[in-house]
Amino acid sequence: MLLRQKLPSDCGAKLEEFQRYGLNLCSLSQMPLGHIGNTDQALIFLCMPMSRTIIETGAPQVRLRTLDNEKTRPTVMLACLVDELKLPPYIILRRKTIPKELFPRDMIVLGQEETMDHLPEKSPD
Repeated sequence: MLLRQKLPSDCGAKLEEFQRYGLNLCSLSQMPLGHIGNTDQALIFLCMPMSRTIIETGAPQVRLRTLDNEKTRPTVMLACLVDELKLPPYIILRRKTIPKELFPRDMIVLGQEETMDHLPEKSPD
């Protein structure tokens, strides 16, 4: 089952309005297009119990099987720039230790204490 937010009917008009606003802002301030963007956050649930069960009617107990990850809720930030460049998703894990798994090379992985101290080496142009 895929749950997603429905786009408003005026989504295209809002996108064009944002692009016009960004272009106007760039021309007024001499700022490059690659420095203006928009972000949105989405909360992700990794393990959601199913809404239906398969058990006989009238059973005294129903056992739900989960992966014990109900409280693991990473936040994913999606971003795009005025020049229509989509940035890679930014994933925020709410934990103090970094998982031991290997991550892709282009992914920045930081622990909770390091997050505020990290600044990108260069800005996208």
